[in-house]
Amino acid sequence: MSFLKEEKDSICDIIKFIEETKYNKYNNFDELKDDYMIIIDKILLCEKRMTFVLSLFPNYFNFVMVYIYYYFNSKKIKNEKKKLNEVKKLLDKQVLDILNKYLLYLNTAL
Repeated sequence: MSFLKEEKDSICDIIKFIEETKYNKYNNFDELKDDYMIIIDKILLCEKRMTFVLSLFPNYFNFVMVYIYYYFNSKKIKNEKKKLNEVKKLLDKQVLDILNKYLLYLNTAL
């Protein structure tokens, strides 16, 4: 059970980082990408044992980030800053929803 407690702590750390960057405003795609690479690294390169998170998030990021990279790198976009910030808000919501639901499960298991 101690590994579940460690996993819960790691997830709380990731949630905290997302909450701290929630209101960041981005001027270009690289800024958004840099913040999300930190989140991806926190999830995928976590030193503590992660169960469900490691099986879900690689797939999630593979599916979602490909389209985001394509969209922001393939053409000249009108209102790019606005769209970047809308995408960030949506990504944050989705990732937080998944992490919070799993956190509820972990709290039940503990």
